[in-house]
Amino acid sequence: MGFADFFLVKTEEEEVEEAPFDWKWMCMPRLPWAPPSDPPPFYRLNQKIPLLVAMIMGFQHALAMIGGIVTVPLLLAGPFDARMTTKEQEYLISAGLIVSGVLSLIQIKQFKFGNSGYFLGTGLISVLGTSFTFVPIARTAM
Repeated sequence: MGFADFFLVKTEEEEVEEAPFDWKWMCMPRLPWAPPSDPPPFYRLNQKIPLLVAMIMGFQHALAMIGGIVTVPLLLAGPFDARMTTKEQEYLISAGLIVSGVLSLIQIKQFKFGNSGYFLGTGLISVLGTSFTFVPIARTAM
């Protein structure tokens, strides 16, 4: 079993004909006055997508994820509220990234609880991280 196979949930795969990816649909803006375009490409569960498309989408997802996880500790530890030192800010950011990574792996892998039929995690690719909901509460407490 390879590293990537560890994180995949095995299901029956359908034989689906691979269509070429529509780069124009993905990269061109949709203007309000333009005629409607064809719907976006749709990939089924466990259907293989082209490597370049997977890399671009993965990079975009990683950038969005890191931005959301790092911003909350920066807001709380910044010069306005807690006035933490640089080392303390680095610690908060590192803790957020590590906990987010570990919990995301648990969520993606989907661990079974014995013979109960219950699972920990959804088995879907999803990211757990810090939440902006707690910023006002934490700022009030400081």
